[in-house]
Amino acid sequence: MRIRYQLLSSETAMAAFLAAVGDHCADTAGPSVAFDVRGTDHGAFGSEFAVFAHYDLRAVVDLGLTIRTTGGYDAVVMANSLDTGIVELREILDIPVVSLLETACFWACTLGMRFALVVPHPKMAPRYRRCVEGYGLAARLAGIEAIAEDDLSDLDAAFADRARGDAQTAACLAACRRGIEAGADVVIPAGPHAMLLAQRGLFALGPVPLLDGYGLAAKIAETAVGIHRRTGVCVSRSGLYRGPSDATVARILAARDLSV
Repeated sequence: MRIRYQLLSSETAMAAFLAAVGDHCADTAGPSVAFDVRGTDHGAFGSEFAVFAHYDLRAVVDLGLTIRTTGGYDAVVMANSLDTGIVELREILDIPVVSLLETACFWACTLGMRFALVVPHPKMAPRYRRCVEGYGLAARLAGIEAIAEDDLSDLDAAFADRARGDAQTAACLAACRRGIEAGADVVIPAGPHAMLLAQRGLFALGPVPLLDGYGLAAKIAETAVGIHRRTGVCVSRSGLYRGPSDATVARILAARDLSV
């Protein structure tokens, strides 16, 4: 079983973070599962701003079209927690496509009544809220707390330098506590800070779970592949995820002078 585990972090500027995610997936998965953990060429730097986020979407669409053509994977995990390209991937791929945030939110609902999100940057909070509203879970959201990082470009240093990692972990835990004070009985940390918590074995604050979204998405993807193999079903082709035929894809790519 081979699963593409896609983040939007730069494969050069965030190499230590991506390596940590790869190790975590390998530790989480069963022995027959191989995770291909990847970032992108340019990374999601600046993606807290909508004006730059569309570049990330294009990278995801290109990935989906390539996998549709070449195959090689049994599932895809979109591990960027803003759900970038999740609809587009489900439209064009006939394998399970797992959203880290969607999975985390619904799993949180099995652990407690209300959950909070802890996100890297305050500018991202409205987009996270729209994601949760799109899942139909707005009533279960206790709040969104930002770690208030003004510059997200140096987070990779937290995975190479223990002291920096401890400082970032402390900032994340402070935001988690604010979420608990707001009424959450489950907290979902998002972004690289979630990986820092998992590395340190921090999966709860007292009685309140701190959900490991990266590990959870890995296990759900493994399960989804098994269900797909057993039933032949991985997505609805009615409504939102109704996708184009191969002939339609070829015609549109030709008309737009695009290649895969």
